[in-house]
Amino acid sequence: MKNYPSVIERQQESVKKYAKRPFCSVQKSEQVEWVTYEEFGKLVNQVRRSLHDMGVSEGDRVAVIAPNTLEWVVFAYAVYGLQATLVTMFLKQRQEELEFILNHTQPTIIFADNSIYSFISSHTQKTSFSAKIITSRKTDETLCFQDLLDQGASDPMEA
Repeated sequence: MKNYPSVIERQQESVKKYAKRPFCSVQKSEQVEWVTYEEFGKLVNQVRRSLHDMGVSEGDRVAVIAPNTLEWVVFAYAVYGLQATLVTMFLKQRQEELEFILNHTQPTIIFADNSIYSFISSHTQKTSFSAKIITSRKTDETLCFQDLLDQGASDPMEA
């Protein structure tokens, strides 16, 4: 039986092989900035370190409720590299559906767009499971994506 490379192995190979090539573009104000494969790999390793330090490990469930952005992809690959399960939801899903998924999967961490933070926060306070909420942008009450990058910068973690 043939042994196929994992998504993480493919990602790591791509980072090495295409290091200086553009991985994706990011809209910043009026400009488009390009992120290289090498930069993407570094971001993934920084977030992976932070998630690991927060206790995420193999088999844990980690949720994401955010639009398709670079942060979403970085977060996903960081989770995959820890062999945790990524639970994806859409911002446009009905609240009843989000509640069902969260109650069923009981994630340890939820990466949420700021637009849905108040709902997620109030929901997790009413349930039997506790999840750390990370928002896409800084709030007074939560960690944000940039905090994960900052915390993981001193000791990035490869898969």
